[in-house]
Amino acid sequence: MLTIIKLVPIALLVIFILILLPGCVKGPSYTINKLMPLDQPSADFETTEHNITLRVKKFNAGDCAQLFDGNGKRMVQGRLAIYPLQISVKNNRPEPIILSRGGIDLTLTDEKKIVRKLSSNSFMRSMGTLVIGTIAAPFATTFGIKIASAGYAGLYLLPLFTFAIFAVPGWLLFTGGASMNINKLIKHHIYDIALINKEVIYPQQEINTVVFVQRKHLKKEFVIRMSDYAYGTDPLVFTVTLPH
Repeated sequence: MLTIIKLVPIALLVIFILILLPGCVKGPSYTINKLMPLDQPSADFETTEHNITLRVKKFNAGDCAQLFDGNGKRMVQGRLAIYPLQISVKNNRPEPIILSRGGIDLTLTDEKKIVRKLSSNSFMRSMGTLVIGTIAAPFATTFGIKIASAGYAGLYLLPLFTFAIFAVPGWLLFTGGASMNINKLIKHHIYDIALINKEVIYPQQEINTVVFVQRKHLKKEFVIRMSDYAYGTDPLVFTVTLPH
């Protein structure tokens, strides 16, 4: 009986942690942030040729975190870093032009891989709950059994233990469902801002889009070719130079 009484403070601490765990650990969330037009001060490269203004920006970790709601900052880190390149095109010609993936002289990363990478980051944000809950649950169960056998005093603590033990799995089910919804939002976001195939740019129109390039495929200097939509004339060639 004396041993059980000594365990009561520890048991209360475990109950306290388990009850507060769902509220302390931030649930997964994702906000779709708009891709802002690329202005001259923010661009790493700008040129006006063929009556077309072209701007290009290589995203850093801060840019990725801002656009992808904190999930993207890991995208440009490590050996397998992937850099988003924002491309802005203003068409001042009297006819439409076409910007296509095939006209960019870089090996581009498929958008499906970007969706998987960002979805994985989102999932990891809620894994702390799972790890802590998995570690704490066996201890809670052991304490619960001992306190329940303590007799009258255990009757007061056992309901709290029961609630605490079931609260963590319930929270995990909630975060799991939320993560699935977040992954859908991420996919919609990526496919909304990315240059999937080609973009027709009409006279006086400006478009902003994003392509993704692995670090090993990124070049300091590369070529972007655009074409006349109506006549299919010789490509409109732009040589882009980016900082290191």
